[in-house]
Amino acid sequence: MSDHLPAPADQLLSPFRLLLLLCTLTVVIYFDKGAIASNGVNGAQSTTERPGFGIQGDFDLSIVKDGFLATALVAGITLSAPVSAQWAKSHNHLRLIGMGMVLWAAGAAACSLAPNYACLLAARVLMGVGTGPFIAVSAPLVDDTAPKERKSLWLAALFLCITLGFALGFVVGGVAGLRFGWRAVLAGEAIGMLPFALSLLLAADVPRRAHSAPSRAQAEQRGAWHEAWADLRALLSLPIACLTILGLCLFVGALGTLSFYGPKAARAILEISPEVADIGFGIVTLVAGSVGTVVGGLLLDAIGASLRNALLVCATAVFLGSSIVMAGFAFVSNLPAFFITLTAGNLLLFIIGAPSLGVLLWSCPPQMRPFVLSASEVAQHVLGDVPTPPLMGALQQWKGDWRLTMVASTGLIWVSTFLYVAGVFLVRRAPLQPKTVEGLDGSEGEDEQLAQGLLEVVDARLVGVLPV
Repeated sequence: MSDHLPAPADQLLSPFRLLLLLCTLTVVIYFDKGAIASNGVNGAQSTTERPGFGIQGDFDLSIVKDGFLATALVAGITLSAPVSAQWAKSHNHLRLIGMGMVLWAAGAAACSLAPNYACLLAARVLMGVGTGPFIAVSAPLVDDTAPKERKSLWLAALFLCITLGFALGFVVGGVAGLRFGWRAVLAGEAIGMLPFALSLLLAADVPRRAHSAPSRAQAEQRGAWHEAWADLRALLSLPIACLTILGLCLFVGALGTLSFYGPKAARAILEISPEVADIGFGIVTLVAGSVGTVVGGLLLDAIGASLRNALLVCATAVFLGSSIVMAGFAFVSNLPAFFITLTAGNLLLFIIGAPSLGVLLWSCPPQMRPFVLSASEVAQHVLGDVPTPPLMGALQQWKGDWRLTMVASTGLIWVSTFLYVAGVFLVRRAPLQPKTVEGLDGSEGEDEQLAQGLLEVVDARLVGVLPV
């Protein structure tokens, strides 16, 4: 079976155009996340010395209430992503994304018009609901349509746009928020998204491999709740996918802590100004995130985009990267040396972008990929970047030592090394494990053997779960 499925002559979205479209949507979605965290949009409460500005100033929000804006978005994603994964089995993927983006644009517009904090929270939930379909099906679409020799690089490009979008939102959104107001930024997001959303609603579905195409009759016969329960049971029967999701929870939780507390820690450890700390961490994130993500995709394509190689890259990168970052926070006191160390460590950490996404896509039956990606996204928030920063904040409040707090946070990533190594050994013990994944060598037999083997494992563990 050919791994790259060309579009028919009347199909406007070629594989490369589809990649560009999905990358653009990724940038816009994560632009919002960066903008909402920027000083220009988020703002600050009023004090005796200066008036309030931004969202915090307009609604007089405490730090806790302000934090719920991020939680509201996560809540919407948690509600929407698993349901979207079920709908992906029986609906046009592009139109499903289009419906989500219409909701996202409506939520952004509602944010720009919100008269009070409660309405703003509800609008953020709506934006999260709209993000769910994109999370569920964007990566499987890229995996289905990418040329076999560039599969990991295309996945890396999609992952790279997360960093790019967040950085643009933080810088451009922050500057625009200070100049035109936070409502104008959110209104601009809604206007910018709407053309893409409407075009997706009118788009024909793209060709996909037969065993990953929608199955409307089967999905409708079983029902959404039975399908969701079956997919959850099936996911728990796939140890490599579960280990990878747990590793990503530790990874995202630690990165969330580093991005939130890192500038404060650097300011205290190095005795530098807040501006220098913010700019330094911004440059580190942009450079390390961009270079590391691309290197990860190129490296995996170079050594062979297989499940085992992807796990080996993840294990090596998180071990070396987290060790370097921990050493920087623990021992380095010189400003240039600190940021050089941090850049080197983060560059290695961001290498896992495409390989970890590849592991999730290649360690489950193709029709389960939307659910696995949705479950991974929800888990990364619920177990990762939502609870970890407050826990590390409590550690800092208890011990009062930023070096200890940052080393403990980065240590979570170091622990994930063992989860990826365990995955490597599970791959070696698997009874059906071709040398390459998803037919990257052009062999239809090996591709079908892997897919059929995974399906047999899942079906064997779901006996009695679903009505026949």
